[in-house]
Amino acid sequence: MIQQKIQQTIAVIALLLFTGPAASEEFAGPLAQANRYPVAFMFMTPIPHTPELPDGPVLVRLRADYTSVHIDKSSDSYELLTDMEIGAVTPELEVKLGGRASLGLSLPMLSYTGGFLDGPLETYHDLGNFPEYGRSLRPKNEFACVVKKNGKTWFTAKRHGLHPADMRIDVKYALTGTDRLKSSILASLKLPTGDEHKGFGSGKTDYGMSLLTRMTFGKTSLYLNPGFIIPADPETDGADITYKSMATLFAGLEYAVSPTFSLMAQVNAFTSPLENTGIDTLDNPSVELALGFTRRWGWNIRSTFSFCEDLSGLAPDFTVHAGVETCFGG
Repeated sequence: MIQQKIQQTIAVIALLLFTGPAASEEFAGPLAQANRYPVAFMFMTPIPHTPELPDGPVLVRLRADYTSVHIDKSSDSYELLTDMEIGAVTPELEVKLGGRASLGLSLPMLSYTGGFLDGPLETYHDLGNFPEYGRSLRPKNEFACVVKKNGKTWFTAKRHGLHPADMRIDVKYALTGTDRLKSSILASLKLPTGDEHKGFGSGKTDYGMSLLTRMTFGKTSLYLNPGFIIPADPETDGADITYKSMATLFAGLEYAVSPTFSLMAQVNAFTSPLENTGIDTLDNPSVELALGFTRRWGWNIRSTFSFCEDLSGLAPDFTVHAGVETCFGG
């Protein structure tokens, strides 16, 4: 199954990369789609970024995601049950600091529910002969989210309501800026604004850094964001959880169909901060594939839409993403 998904991804990348060159295009940057798996809210995860600074002094973005999650696994030491759907709304602000730097703020607002998609997803998995991770063995659309280690609770998520998760602060500094190559350094900080006892944050501060690069070939841009994250051991409801540092890598392709419309294909990955849990979902690297588009409208407004599918590790079954952004003062 994973091999089939990888082959499809390579086909899309080849189609975009080897389309003939054209005049200089305006590129929108990668889809800013975040990992929405519940355990991933317990530490900082990489979010795709463009190396470019905002067009104007202030950029405002609103992102919305809807995610379906179902994993029920256990080992000698860990129990992992996540059967839920997640709605997320994330307001973001990026302020230009002179000609070479910017400051970004984002605060996800999360809602956990039992959802309504178990029936359609079961049919989809049957028709496509896809793995369904034991979804059919649980009551349909019933909420459950608990993670334990050695019989002690790490966290138990609470459903309903709209709750803040951990806030993220990003500082971007531009290094190079040519038509062919743009690069920046991004330093990130995760602050413990979410309730760690209800599954909305870790209760600790995490740090990260990445190199943002964009290479342009005619109508196509290639984005690469290698980096690392240093997560702090989380607050828990009794379990002894320790983290290790994480390597991160984002790679994406944007094909400019026109000056106002682009197609996107991208992969976002990071190594797990956990090890030797005995559960592949927790131990393996997280890899997500996202396919989507971006559209520029009048009045300096840009919208995005994408569908994200898990390939391995700490990732939801799927995520539907939409966003809108605009610059002021430019």
